[in-house]
Amino acid sequence: MTNNIVLFPLMLHEFDIPDFDADAIIDYCYNERKADPEGKQKSNRGGWQSQDHYCRFDNILSRTLMKGLNKWSEDDIFEKGTQMQVQAMWININGPNCYNMKHNHPNSDLSGVFWVKGSGPNIGSLIFDDPHNYSRFQENVCYSKSFKDKNKLWSQFVFEPKVGQCVIFPASQDHSVEINQTDEERISVSFNMVLDIDFNSATIGRQIKK
Repeated sequence: MTNNIVLFPLMLHEFDIPDFDADAIIDYCYNERKADPEGKQKSNRGGWQSQDHYCRFDNILSRTLMKGLNKWSEDDIFEKGTQMQVQAMWININGPNCYNMKHNHPNSDLSGVFWVKGSGPNIGSLIFDDPHNYSRFQENVCYSKSFKDKNKLWSQFVFEPKVGQCVIFPASQDHSVEINQTDEERISVSFNMVLDIDFNSATIGRQIKK
């Protein structure tokens, strides 16, 4: 009998933000775009992206995110004493035919997004690519579909937008946003975080196979 072991999983965290006031957040995002119609051009192709300063002052976006992060951190995810700081936060508004190219977020530990307006498969799903896909391409192609599904050997993982839902992932992980194929605008809020801990009290996960 063959024992198949999946090594070094990539952690994605998915949760709903409590008391999510979508209408108020939508109004805030549109007002911000009206105040700064040019915005920034980064990974977005078409659409509008704001400045990344919303974590630096009190506003409905920062308050909403903190509600979500407080709920998430209750799940005993981090070592005691871990400090979590949001260092950047910005708005994305993608209209029809707009998308975001593949990219990652350097100089951060974790990144995340929560969806404000637009749900479903055609409004622009969040795509994660296997970071080992190029070095393991031949291997992944040759495995049977049933074997890949059983052992979660996927080349891509797709999150369909859901209003009020938040996803957190390693900032170094390549990701992109598919083309918005609907007639409505898709609004999301993205953020970057850094983590800090006293390494004298930290532990390293290690598994010994005997």
